[in-house]
Formats: sequence, structure tokens, C-alpha cells
Amino acid sequence: MPLDSAFVGQINRAFGVIDLVVGLAFIIGGGFFIHHNHLDEFMLHSAVAEAEVVENGAKQVYPGTGSRTLPYTSYQAIVRFTDQQGQTVTYADKFGFSRPSFMVGQKVRIFYDPQNPQHAMIDRGPKKVCCFWGTHDSGKSAAPVEAHLKQTAFYLPNARRFGVRSSSF
Repeated sequence: MPLDSAFVGQINRAFGVIDLVVGLAFIIGGGFFIHHNHLDEFMLHSAVAEAEVVENGAKQVYPGTGSRTLPYTSYQAIVRFTDQQGQTVTYADKFGFSRPSFMVGQKVRIFYDPQNPQHAMIDRGPKKVCCFWGTHDSGKSAAPVEAHLKQTAFYLPNARRFGVRSSSF
């Protein structure tokens, strides 16, 4: 049964409206998340310092039962910096990755709250986007997301070579 072009046009408009509503919900939800967690104020009123990575703290992560992810080691950067009052502050990063993000001794830029220097964030430059993809500021690791993205990036282009036949590749 062939569909006439008017009916297909109505379907396309309906999906366009649904996509628009979903997109707006993500924008509004993201704005609420940023405002609710005061990230906008933190970024506008934070102090900046140069920090040195003093350690990459290793943490064993054991996924829950029923998970298809194997246990892995997550590395969280531990940095030391001097705040505006001249106090030395040691800060353990909230994010962990399957490989250390920084080398011990590397200099990094850190944003921190002058009233509470333990409320801080390491400037990762372009890596910031991946962090928010995989985690929230809870100390959980982004390694499963990172590993999945690497797997996907490897297997999709090479799928035919491995004998996978699908029209979705």
C-alpha cells in the first residue's frame, strides 16, 4: 500500500514537532541543571590557579551484578595548588578515567571557589564534554562510556572486515 505525499508530509511535520519539543526539553533541562548546581555562578566568580598533579589515585571499580562491564581501574588526578590567601590546597578530582588524564608533575589550570577552595574543578580544555557525557559530579568513573565509545569507534568502521553484515553500518 503506497503512501501518498500529503500523508508523508503530515508524518514528517509530526516528527518535526516531536523533535522540537524534545530538543527544547533538553535545553531547558540543561539550563535548570546548570542553575540548580550553581555552575553558572561558580564559573563566573571562581578564582584561577596553576596546580601541579601530585598523584593519580587508582580506584578499583566493580560494576554491579548483572552488568556486562568487567571490573577496571579508574584514575583520579590529585592536584596541589596555592589559593589567594597563600594556603596550600590538595584537591582530589571528582572524575575518574580508565587511563590517567594527566601525568604526575604536569601543570594544570584549576578553577576554585575563593571562600571554599575544596570546591574546585580542573580545566580539561576540550575533554570537558566527554566528562559530562559519562558522569555527574559524583566521583563515578566515565571509563565505561569512554571504553564504549572507543569500542564503537573501532568496530563500526571495521564491521564488514569482521564479517558483520548490516544495513545500519
